Order: sequence, then structure tokens, then C-alpha cells
Amino acid sequence: MMWLALGLVVLGLAFTTGPVRFPVRAALRCAGPQVAKRFEGAVTLGLFAGLAGAILLAPPLGVSPVLMTALALLLLLAASDAAWRWLPPVWTMLLAGLGSIQLIYLDDPLLRTLEAGVVAGALITLRQSFLWLRGQEALGLGDVWLAGAVALMLGAPLTFQVLGLAACSGLLSCAVTQALFPPQRRRLGVAFGTHICFISAIYLTWFTSFPLSAYS
Repeated sequence: MMWLALGLVVLGLAFTTGPVRFPVRAALRCAGPQVAKRFEGAVTLGLFAGLAGAILLAPPLGVSPVLMTALALLLLLAASDAAWRWLPPVWTMLLAGLGSIQLIYLDDPLLRTLEAGVVAGALITLRQSFLWLRGQEALGLGDVWLAGAVALMLGAPLTFQVLGLAACSGLLSCAVTQALFPPQRRRLGVAFGTHICFISAIYLTWFTSFPLSAYS
């Protein structure tokens, strides 16, 4: 049950050190500021209870609690980036910490660490190249660290697939937004981190075998 306890601790750290209320407030603001203020605490508590319950139910379902915790962090990161275009560093660090735990169970942990460095280095190079050549950022630093954390769990080949699919879904969402909403209602830029999170969650769930036993 060690990994179950670890998952709950990580989730607790995410809620106490990260701005969970920000995405909750953004989700409720469509109902008006008074409603948002009234139900913000209850929805935040409900979100924590739901994610904690998913981690607690993971072992009986034969799912790794660490995998479930990683999915919970990806959900929080996706919501924050969609609402505020911000990936809280605390949550990204917790996600990277889960990936680092996984290195213990790999045959070549050094190779996986180097792969994560390659992913982060490639994105930093891309970011700086756009900044020098065009005077604008291709992506934020939060996206870079998020991709590096994901690479610790998936490896470089799968992470580059995730980034490619996230770029495609981001462009598609941008085209849909431009077609359906007037300019004054469009958000600035694409929430690339949100797309990385959702595609990463799919890959973690369906295309990889998380090595941490659900019962160890």
C-alpha cells in the first residue's frame, strides 16, 4: 500500500501548494460572480474528494495508484492552462517526481533521463529559435518542463508523438474557435499545455504499461 499512500500525499501537496481554485473559479464564472464565489469552496472540495477517491479505488480495479495520481495531475494542469494559460511549476515538479520514481523500475534509467533531457532541450531550442528569428515565443517554458516530465514516464519517441498530436489538436481547436466565436471572445494564444496533458493521459493509459504494481 506504499504507492497508494504516496499517491494521496502527492495529491494533497498538489491541492495545498497549487492554485486549484483558479481553474475552479474559471469553470464557475459562466454562472456569474456571485454563484462562483458561493460554490467555489464546495466545488474545490468535491474535486479533491473525486480525485482522492479515484486513487483509493485504483488498487481494487488493478490500476497503479501512481498512474492514477499522474492522471489527476495532468487533469489539474490541463484545467489551469485552459483557464489561465498557466502551468503551475509545483504541479509539473510533482509530475516529474512521479516519473523519477518510475526510473527505479527501468532497465536503463540513465537512458530515460537522457531522453527527457533531449525532449526538453529540443523544445527550448525551438522556443529560442522562434524568439530570435521572429521576436515571439513558439511556446512557453511551462510547456517545456511539462514535456520533460512526460518524457520521464513515456520516453522520447512516444513524447514526440504526443507533442505532434497536441500540435495538431491545438491548431484544430484554434480553427474551430476562430470559426465559431467573434474576435472579442477569443482567448489569446492556444493552450498547448492542455493538449499535451490530454494526449499524454491517453498514451499513459492505453499505450504504455506503468511498471508500478497497484498492490506493492
